[in-house]
Amino acid sequence: MTRPLAEAASGVPIRRRRDDGGAEAVAAEHYPPGVALALFSWVMIGIFVAFVGGILLLGVYSPRSGADVLDWRPTRSPEAEGQNELDDVAQMLEASNALRRRRGAAERTEDEVADAIRADRRELERRARDYGERDA
Repeated sequence: MTRPLAEAASGVPIRRRRDDGGAEAVAAEHYPPGVALALFSWVMIGIFVAFVGGILLLGVYSPRSGADVLDWRPTRSPEAEGQNELDDVAQMLEASNALRRRRGAAERTEDEVADAIRADRRELERRARDYGERDA
């Protein structure tokens, strides 16, 4: 049950209503329902933007790096990574040569493969250049 009681100094009507417990509660109607929801939404968006901005500022101005904070160290040294790459290339070349031997083709060395790659790159660059000249 709702009935008007009085008006606040701002001219906003104050209404008394009975809650489930029998006591009367006083409620002021400050905002229309759509405005209140929009205001709440903008306040929540502002809080979220401030939170994300604060986290980003902490990251930018922090004297420690992320690796220091997490106490992260690489699992392998750069030398070990380089050696692993060389081993991978040797294994792939050996596997390729095994297939070539089964077919009866000549084996290839790493230099021959590198020369073939350079020739393919030159061909791709020439095609890209020709394609660009054709459009101009």
